[in-house]
Amino acid sequence: MAIDVSKFIHRFVEEAREHLQQLNDGLCLLVQGQESSELIHRLFRSAHTIKGSSRMLKLMPIHHTAHQLEELLSQLRDGSVAWHEDVSRHLYAQTDAIAQMVDQLAATGDPLSIIPMDTLTIAEIPSCAPQITPPPASQSASQSVLNLPVVESDVPALKSAETVRVRLEKIDHLLGVMGEMLASHGRLRHSLKD
Repeated sequence: MAIDVSKFIHRFVEEAREHLQQLNDGLCLLVQGQESSELIHRLFRSAHTIKGSSRMLKLMPIHHTAHQLEELLSQLRDGSVAWHEDVSRHLYAQTDAIAQMVDQLAATGDPLSIIPMDTLTIAEIPSCAPQITPPPASQSASQSVLNLPVVESDVPALKSAETVRVRLEKIDHLLGVMGEMLASHGRLRHSLKD
């Protein structure tokens, strides 16, 4: 049972735009010096939601950019990266790139029409120097993925996952089994009445 992604595109665009507005508003507050752990956590949740929704709908260019945004916000949240101008520019660049890709998706309704972040003009801004690259195998997981100043923190790392990733095929199968089970249950109740 395959899911028709096209019927979810409109809803995704609406929700992504709401989260992008929250990201922009929150980044403005951070730039104004109103940094707080709750604000950074709210921004992280918005990026996480966009990342998860885009992954579920297989909108991979949006997913990859939202993942990078979420990673940087996670580093801000846990204190491994300090807030400064380069971080601000990088967060704005990623948020703008996601907004451009969401606009492309809204205009065409076609997930294949999305131009990935690296080909968008926002990625060509020379002042947005920090580039997220995969860490070398020798780099520990606690080190920053960005080439940004690292701040030592006494905040303990999470010991267990807060989310569970499940392949879409497994969810489709589970929904199919549940449907069959409910239909069988209904037939059994009907037979008992007779």
